[in-house]
Amino acid sequence: MDLIVGATGYLGSEIGRFLTLRGRSVRGLYRKNSPVGMVRKLKENSIELVYRGQVIRCRGTSRIRVSASLTGTTGHHKHKP
Repeated sequence: MDLIVGATGYLGSEIGRFLTLRGRSVRGLYRKNSPVGMVRKLKENSIELVYRGQVIRCRGTSRIRVSASLTGTTGHHKHKP
């Protein structure tokens, strides 16, 4: 079982698709504000979705693949000179 952190992003979704096409079982972490279309795409690719608050459901994971990244900024992430 592979766990993808950042599964709803472009890279994470492609990793998930690649793994499922090769017969791997895949779980993907998602957030409340994950794009609905991407969540639907993951489900269609037989990826088991796990809400980030339910990490306990990730027991049995043998590999963790991280593709998460910060794509926007909020007030507390802004660069200060």
